[in-house]
Amino acid sequence: MAAGCGGGTTSCGGACVDLSSSATSCGACGRACPTGQVCSHGECHPACEDGATSCGGACVVLGSSHDHCGRCETACASGQVCSNGACVAGCAQGLTTCGGACVDTRTDATHCGACGRPCGAGRTCQDGTCSGAPTCPVNATACGDDCAYLQSDYFNCGSCGHVCGTGEKCEEAQCKQVCPADRPWDCGGTCVDLNVDPKNCGNCGANCASGQTCSGGACGGGPRTCPVNATACGEACAYLQTDYFNCGSCGHVCGTGEKCEGAQCKQVCPTDRPWDCGGTCVNLESDARNCGTCGNACAAGQVCSGGVCAGGGPTCPVNATACGNACVYLQSDYFNCGACGNVCGAGEKCISASCNQVCPAAHPWDCSGTCVDLMVDASNCGTCGTACASGQTCTNGSCGGGTPACPIGATACGNACVYLQTDYFNCGTCGHVCGAGQKCIGASCAQVCPVDHPWECGGACVDLRDDPKNCGTCGTACAAGQTCHDGVCRT
Repeated sequence: MAAGCGGGTTSCGGACVDLSSSATSCGACGRACPTGQVCSHGECHPACEDGATSCGGACVVLGSSHDHCGRCETACASGQVCSNGACVAGCAQGLTTCGGACVDTRTDATHCGACGRPCGAGRTCQDGTCSGAPTCPVNATACGDDCAYLQSDYFNCGSCGHVCGTGEKCEEAQCKQVCPADRPWDCGGTCVDLNVDPKNCGNCGANCASGQTCSGGACGGGPRTCPVNATACGEACAYLQTDYFNCGSCGHVCGTGEKCEGAQCKQVCPTDRPWDCGGTCVNLESDARNCGTCGNACAAGQVCSGGVCAGGGPTCPVNATACGNACVYLQSDYFNCGACGNVCGAGEKCISASCNQVCPAAHPWDCSGTCVDLMVDASNCGTCGTACASGQTCTNGSCGGGTPACPIGATACGNACVYLQTDYFNCGTCGHVCGAGQKCIGASCAQVCPVDHPWECGGACVDLRDDPKNCGTCGTACAAGQTCHDGVCRT
């Protein structure tokens, strides 16, 4: 309560108002009720409850309202109070003055137990204590003394009392992670660590003074106090063993396709070049500069075959072809598909000397960039683009009526036959879709990428939320000068 205002009223813009009934400041200063609604017990409602009257958008009890005593047009003078609908000098015995009104705090739902303590819509006051469940708006649920929207309430997500975790928010009645573990708080759309961020220290927008640092969510001067195994890097504490932006030392940023392990930037290498030699992915079996071991370069004119340097032109195994100093299999080599130097595109692999779209075993055919199963897909039945008539299903590549007859090992899910052991969209049971960075193995969703880079793009694990080369979707690169935030390129 601000100084200068009577019991049960609050100073709003220099005026003392009753937040429990003010149509322009309902429940809080400046919170006006929409046109056609009234303010009762600090909440906006379409109509007043029994025993209350609407006076200029405020729900008041004419028997005790100082500004509407007995009728809406009658206001008591300064120093007077309203008792039983009449302006008098003071309240009768057993009543308390609250904002110029004489009320019984044992039974008054607007001032229950004390002035300015409303019970809320639908609740009553008995012996100075609020009782009964609140009357909540449409789509809201009563959780104790308050009304909560279970679809979006951080503290009552899906059910009363279910509090979301750090870095999560409530969407569609489920707690969903929105920020990575090392920056778990969302401040205006930016993920930060409130424990160490001097611009958001302890709370979003709480700036530390010049020269101060943020440690444990509190601003302070002097050397930074970091957790065990962490190091102070400028205004933040970093784990040099694993920090992509401070790997081994402060400010040492790893390159594209690298990760920080053991305080060193290490290349995440694809299966066709599985060895990391000084940050470069190579094939020790065929790389003339790293033949057998990293740094073991073959002499001029020699080639590397089977991890051994040999003179003259490379002697390649059966079905292999010499491409420069290396022996490759044109039938399956991603970098030499069908011909030396023919590199397949992102998301493709080399099959039978041709670059082909990578499709899972459960959807092995590529129809204009979409992986489908021509045996069971009613939109692509037998051949791409052949759609079954309404009500028909696709079985063994032919349209027909009735429940689909599935091959051995397959299961009918709706109008399609699927393999529950490997189907990403029906893993283990029909309709069970695996999450980002997962695939279906043995009827269970298994993670194939780490949680900080959960999506797989062309064999590389990336984070579609902040990767400027794969922003939102694989291959979507942000323009020069833009960054990727929450899967959207921003300037």
